[in-house]
Amino acid sequence: MAFARRGRLFLCVIFLLVAGVFSTSAQDVPINGTLVQGSPVVGTLENGDEVLRYVYNVLDLRSVTIQALSETVHPTLRIVQGDTEIAAENNALFQSVTSLTTILPAGSYIVEVSAANDVGGTLIVLVDNETPINADVLALGSAFNREVSASSPTSLFTIGALSEEAYLYIDAAAGSNPSARLTDTTASQINALLDGGALGLRVRLPAGDASYLLEVAFRAAASSDIQPFSVCLTPVSVNSCEGTGEPVVVSPLDPNAPVTTVEPGGDACTVTPNVAGGANIRQSATVNSIIAGALPGGAVAAVIGVSPDGAWFNIQFNNITGWVAASVVNVSGGCANVPTVNPPAPLFPTNTPTATPLPTSTPTPTQSGPCLISVFAPTNVYQIPNADISNLQDQVSAGGELIPTGRLADNSWWRTNYAGAWIQTSTFGVTVNVTGNCANLPIVSP
Repeated sequence: MAFARRGRLFLCVIFLLVAGVFSTSAQDVPINGTLVQGSPVVGTLENGDEVLRYVYNVLDLRSVTIQALSETVHPTLRIVQGDTEIAAENNALFQSVTSLTTILPAGSYIVEVSAANDVGGTLIVLVDNETPINADVLALGSAFNREVSASSPTSLFTIGALSEEAYLYIDAAAGSNPSARLTDTTASQINALLDGGALGLRVRLPAGDASYLLEVAFRAAASSDIQPFSVCLTPVSVNSCEGTGEPVVVSPLDPNAPVTTVEPGGDACTVTPNVAGGANIRQSATVNSIIAGALPGGAVAAVIGVSPDGAWFNIQFNNITGWVAASVVNVSGGCANVPTVNPPAPLFPTNTPTATPLPTSTPTPTQSGPCLISVFAPTNVYQIPNADISNLQDQVSAGGELIPTGRLADNSWWRTNYAGAWIQTSTFGVTVNVTGNCANLPIVSP
């Protein structure tokens, strides 16, 4: 009997040791570094099956954009937390630049980078943008009265896991008309949009672990400079914002206002760039108008209108309202009822005045209109005027446009409005065309 007990004890010890080894090896995932905004990291995939992993810590609720770029690898991006995939960009178009934009709550994440084209090579990974999100917590049975204005254009609310089905109500006063967008941050998808003539919105949310972000934004086209609104979250079983415990009860501010009801997975009209390099957002529906911002590759923008000729979409993205060409985006959702909007009069970019002429070696552009670089084939731009891959900032896809802001004294590089990126003049006439009056570009230093 004593021998049998000792034998069983020995087997238990062996089992624990083996289990410990397997447990340790399962957690021993190689980490290649840490991602911090403003500090690009350089990694190397030895083969097409390898995966690079970087720790990425988020201090609070943030909208983040992560990019990976390479001259040989067509990178994919995946953000995971534990065994859960938070967001991913699979680079189905096999672009050399991949961008992933998502909203991340506070926590520690792993960013995985691999090759869509199954080849190895050197690549750069960077946190391109981090925007902290200050949001009120909209709990079940709670309500808020808020306002947005030109000086305070956005009000944000977070909704956590719901123990039961709930209705989210948003109401605005006549003439107020702020816009609103509800995003499922767990699935990284837009669930509902409020814009145009509607003064109210009701969304039915399922019970479960999903989290949401509600963005209410000032709409410049509305008649009011201050746009008050009310929001509340109430159980479906109650179907009322009465009795929320708030000093001010949320109710429709205009009983005659139309209310739009959207169930989960609402068929809102949205656009996404059809190239990884993203798309320009312009002030008006013409390539000659100024660039108001950018819609990154993989990002989703709400469509609020379409130009009379159908060639441009009026969109809202990150508090920017502008126009994107229909040719550079993919459309999804219910877009049949998007209203036709007359674009505003275009504002044209102006050149920086200086008397410095360009050397005679510069390709002679059309000497009228604003100076513009139009990309007709993929073209690399760099953080500094040096074409080493470590200085690569992005690859601008065909259809992209850049506005020159200066040049080197020897005219070998031009600086652009794209985050100060530099483009080689050797690409002129090869992958890009230069048009307009560029004779007065100032000489600048890197």
